[in-house]
Amino acid sequence: MAENPNQPKEYDAVLGRQNPPPIYGGVLGGIEGVKKRLASPVVEIRIAALSDALKYGEKGLDLVLQALQDESIKVQFAAYSLLKDRQEPTVKQQLDKILPWFDFEVVTVDAFGKINSRRRHSAQYFTEDLGDGVSLEMVLIPGGTFLMGSPATEKYRFDSESPQHQVTVDTFFMGKFAVTQAQ
Repeated sequence: MAENPNQPKEYDAVLGRQNPPPIYGGVLGGIEGVKKRLASPVVEIRIAALSDALKYGEKGLDLVLQALQDESIKVQFAAYSLLKDRQEPTVKQQLDKILPWFDFEVVTVDAFGKINSRRRHSAQYFTEDLGDGVSLEMVLIPGGTFLMGSPATEKYRFDSESPQHQVTVDTFFMGKFAVTQAQ
């Protein structure tokens, strides 16, 4: 029986999803390539694979959701960053399990400290175990863009407040409370 010239040979590299990989072959791409990269011991390779995973529909989304349980907080955060704005109910449920919510009140005061308004807000957080019974609650601070500095026409403006420019801050975590000596 003649060999099929379109099938990979024993030591060929194949593009994932198109053919099953040969026993000693390498996988260059596709969902199989993403899975191989997610199994890498190198954190940066796993993080890079997460973005590619989302190109493969539900299977890729499942891989990113699994990465929320990765041993590396950097990989977990990269997965979270890719998922945080998605609206699928399964994604929202998983994120709520990973990062629970807490409610808090925001007040606005005038120059004399009199409260002008009160608003309820909520934020996601996680508890970092520092060992020896000590933990640290970390709150998710969403990223965004804002205008820093003051316009040249502002009264009582300092030179150090210019030039006015746009600043983008990535999403990050910050301690919910002041750090104690034990922490």
